Amino acid sequence: MNLEMGLDGLSTEIKIIRLVTGEDLIAYVTFKDDEIILENALNIMAKNIEGNNVILFYPWLPIEIVEDSVSIIRKEMIMTMVDPKMKIIEKYFSVVEELAAFMRNKEEDQNLEEQSSLQMNYSDIPN
Repeated sequence: MNLEMGLDGLSTEIKIIRLVTGEDLIAYVTFKDDEIILENALNIMAKNIEGNNVILFYPWLPIEIVEDSVSIIRKEMIMTMVDPKMKIIEKYFSVVEELAAFMRNKEEDQNLEEQSSLQMNYSDIPN
């Protein structure tokens, strides 16, 4: 069991969750009443690629359009929940950090593009 302090001082654990939809997620999980709070939720999928068994991690929600990485689901949406192996937790941390860096870089690039487009627009104004 991997406990930490999460939102509002409630205990948070990293769990693998199978939803009733069949999706498998890994996330920081905080239990609160009839809800479960997921932070940095990633889909996980075991796959055989060219004879190699691999585990794919990818965002559960489209990170480009959500404000933060916290979502709330009802307990009824969970079919089962298990503790991941330490190697999976380490990979999860790595992927979450890579995604955060990607989004920071994307925001910086977007700010540069916006500034650049403003400069271009000003240069298009006739004298």
